[in-house]
Amino acid sequence: MVAVNRDWLFSKIITTIPKVIIAGYVINFLIKLVFNLPNGPLEKNDFLDFWVASSLTLGGEPAAVYETTQFNAALAKVAGHEYPAPWFYPPTCLLLISPLALLPYYASLASWLSLTLGGYLLVVRRIAPHPTAVWLALAFPGALMNLNYGQNGLFSSALFGGGLLLLNSFPVLAGIVLGMLSYKPNFFVLIPVALLAGRYWRALGSTILSAILLALASGLILGWNTWEAFWHIRHIPIQAMEHGLAALQAMPTIFAVTRSVGGSSLAAYALQGIVMAASVSAVVWVWFRKSPMAIRVSVLTLGSLLFTPFGYEYEFARLAIPLAWIGWEGYQKGWLPREKIFLLMGWLTPFISRILADAKVVQLTPFILMGLLYLNLRSPRLSPLGAGPVDSPGPSD
Repeated sequence: MVAVNRDWLFSKIITTIPKVIIAGYVINFLIKLVFNLPNGPLEKNDFLDFWVASSLTLGGEPAAVYETTQFNAALAKVAGHEYPAPWFYPPTCLLLISPLALLPYYASLASWLSLTLGGYLLVVRRIAPHPTAVWLALAFPGALMNLNYGQNGLFSSALFGGGLLLLNSFPVLAGIVLGMLSYKPNFFVLIPVALLAGRYWRALGSTILSAILLALASGLILGWNTWEAFWHIRHIPIQAMEHGLAALQAMPTIFAVTRSVGGSSLAAYALQGIVMAASVSAVVWVWFRKSPMAIRVSVLTLGSLLFTPFGYEYEFARLAIPLAWIGWEGYQKGWLPREKIFLLMGWLTPFISRILADAKVVQLTPFILMGLLYLNLRSPRLSPLGAGPVDSPGPSD
């Protein structure tokens, strides 16, 4: 009877809390909108970078996006005040976002948020076909951060989850979708590693070809001088972190944590290198074993977040993908020890990261990600070496 009551309480909590959070978010949005409060929804946010980059691209000056003086001048003209925000994305990203400036700023922002949120929720719904999953995904702090910032985390999550959903049934199409994630190379690099380890040959070839064709298309359409301009500034983000010029407290990476506590650049590189090697090893291990897809997706997500030395908390939106996968598996087959703890910790991670960033204290979120990775690697759901999982038959090619 106690177990039944606990299950009932858990069910009520996960169906009620997301709706309360969303209601609070909407009320806060409307209050700021009506009274035009500081940091309200009409305040310029990170989306301004994308919209201005699109404007320069459509205006025939894509290479100017990588000229910090010109780009910041264009940002300031739209924002009405100085807005220093250098552009570090490769030309592949410029190509993908180039249509944004076809609409006025606020119409473009509304369209961007609606489309990326819709794609993100659609993918989560396909992973976990239960109404509560959509509410949880919508109230997920990683998703709300992207709505606040106008960032691209929801777009990346939709591509990531959509590609993995297609992996067994439509490997070539899955590769095309996953290849588009090369617009963020630091979060893309482990995807081919996973596909190689999992022997998804057609998906791997399609992913690599998709990334190459996207790069070639960006060069042909935007001009190869755009790639040259990008090449000249590619080192600036890491240099900014080395010299403490970046907002290190808001960067949940081992490199940033090491530098923020006074560690040398050499120590930061060494520790980040160890974490990168461990992330690659974990991804290769679970994908080579053909472990259940929920575990593979989770380890790939966590490994990608730990692998990169440069990242911000809005990237945590993609945590919704493994949370949905593992949650649906637990709902269907019964919960294993520590799985609910994993889901709670993962769901709260973006929120914890934001609190630590606002408090300007040391980021603990990389260590939370490591703990979540450890829980995955110790999961009883891991299948024996060479044994295909019941719910995921492994490579179809």
